Amino acid sequence: MSDAGTRARWLLPGELVAAGAVGGVLFALTGQAIIWVLGGVLGAVVACRVTRAVGASAAPSARIRKLGQLLIGAAIGPGIAVQELSVSPGQLALLAGGVLAILLASIGIARLYAGLGRVDGLTAGMATLPGGIGIMPSVAAEYGKPVGLVAVVQSFRMTLVLVLALLVFALSGERAGGGHAEPNPLLPGSGPAWLYVAALLGGSVVAAWAAGKVRIPVPTLLGPLLYGCVLSIGLRALGVAPDLLAVPFLQEVVGQALLGITVGEYLAQRYRDGLAALAGGLAGVVATCGVASLIALGITAVGPWSFLSAFLMVAPGGAPEMVVIASATGSDLAFVLAAQTGRQVIVNILMPVWIRLFTRFDRPGRS
Repeated sequence: MSDAGTRARWLLPGELVAAGAVGGVLFALTGQAIIWVLGGVLGAVVACRVTRAVGASAAPSARIRKLGQLLIGAAIGPGIAVQELSVSPGQLALLAGGVLAILLASIGIARLYAGLGRVDGLTAGMATLPGGIGIMPSVAAEYGKPVGLVAVVQSFRMTLVLVLALLVFALSGERAGGGHAEPNPLLPGSGPAWLYVAALLGGSVVAAWAAGKVRIPVPTLLGPLLYGCVLSIGLRALGVAPDLLAVPFLQEVVGQALLGITVGEYLAQRYRDGLAALAGGLAGVVATCGVASLIALGITAVGPWSFLSAFLMVAPGGAPEMVVIASATGSDLAFVLAAQTGRQVIVNILMPVWIRLFTRFDRPGRS
């Protein structure tokens, strides 16, 4: 499903054009710099449908998502460098409790899905567990489970969470902060600024590779993010003007679009399984998002964070997407990054445990 070699060569350029058109319209309507992720989702769906209509292949590509993560990590790292973080043991406990609560809720929902739906336990778990969008279909394929079902439900999960997060931001009355009230210039405006961007992106490629070698989780996101943070701190210490360290808005736009394109590619996959199984999976995703909203309300009631920040922490969406929204909306970026990355690490590291647990959900005679 993720082999880029089976894709039409002109699919990615078509997706970028479609994402640019759709994202441009949405940006003109909303004025929100975080809308380009959704533009990527919708643009990829359109491009994939057109590609299949002319008889070409439109298989999802994991490389596109990794490139998007690299661009976003490099863009967010310098922003983290200027944040002041003070955390108490109680806040850490509350954050960890929220992450564990959404994981337990998703496991319970997977159990109900397997019991009431027409799917086996492992399929139910891989479809509803909030992990990486590329990992869950891969595990399903390895065990001979319906990959199309898992891919569509997982992509629906991420799309729904993205839309909900954008709605929460729009309805909350919060405004972007931390230097994100207005988008940065589209492109660097001077020679030194171009040199900074070149150093940022070139070093981010190396940082992503190095992070993968030392097995840092989500290396293509966290490697560039950590590098961008260190680079920004170092240059500021040397007296470089903050204006020269602005990440071009075009980098953020392309990074967001690439993240959305991956989700749209999975969402546009051909689905050949039963409608009842699909309906159960989609209902499970809606239920998980509902539980996440309740958990966020509880965190807001006893913690120092706004509802938007709390929701971004526990939302069962892609870590890069939630981090992008947190950065653009002035939410508590460090906490959102910690919560989202922590959940994804737990899901990935404990994959053998989840597989064994989900297989026990099967009723006698079900394969």
